[in-house]
Amino acid sequence: NFYKAHQSKLLKSDASIADHEKIAREFHAKHEAKLNEHIDAIKAMAPANAEIEARAKPVGNALEKLARKPYYGDVTHLGDGSGVRVIVDSLDEVKSVVGKAKAKFKVIEEDNYIDTPKDNYRSHHLVFTGLHGLSVELQVRTQRQNTIAHATHSAIYKPSTPEQFAILKARGHEVAAYYRALSDYGYKLDKGEKADPPKMPDFMRGHFKDVTEQVTIGPSRLREDHARFFKMD
Repeated sequence: NFYKAHQSKLLKSDASIADHEKIAREFHAKHEAKLNEHIDAIKAMAPANAEIEARAKPVGNALEKLARKPYYGDVTHLGDGSGVRVIVDSLDEVKSVVGKAKAKFKVIEEDNYIDTPKDNYRSHHLVFTGLHGLSVELQVRTQRQNTIAHATHSAIYKPSTPEQFAILKARGHEVAAYYRALSDYGYKLDKGEKADPPKMPDFMRGHFKDVTEQVTIGPSRLREDHARFFKMD
């Protein structure tokens, strides 16, 4: 994996590989022990029907991120040791949860990818100092945004078939453009605007999941799908 392939980067720090692994295990255990407290605190800010997903960053994932970004020094400086995602029905509910979190916790970093999307990705992110001084990354997004994020991530970043790899290599820019259009479509619907859905290109059909129907129908259908298929990374 990436971590093993780039372990040498970690040796630029004063710690050995064994030291980094020990620190990462302790870091994970500390966040895991307090995760339910953070879930309860965030749940109190969210609508009753909101979906809450959470995880303490796995040891391997933390080390892999450190290998990619060795300037952190060690995993204790990562901002997402605990991660909580809140999935709500509307943009107003997103703003409400974000506002309550900002009022309760000391925010270290904020990225509003809803109004200013990152490529086709939309979600509101906060990194804050949570309970017991632990850093927490909070992601708040609508049902539509969550569905589109999962579909995009699976298609572009985690292709699983030879056909998908071949399409991305030959026509990756067109695949990305389609998902950008789908993201814009979902955003307009979330704002209560009328919009025509983008058509999935013929060369993608049968190879990539088409979620246009779910995005068009909206939150009630999407809650059912997320309960069956989606979990936080």
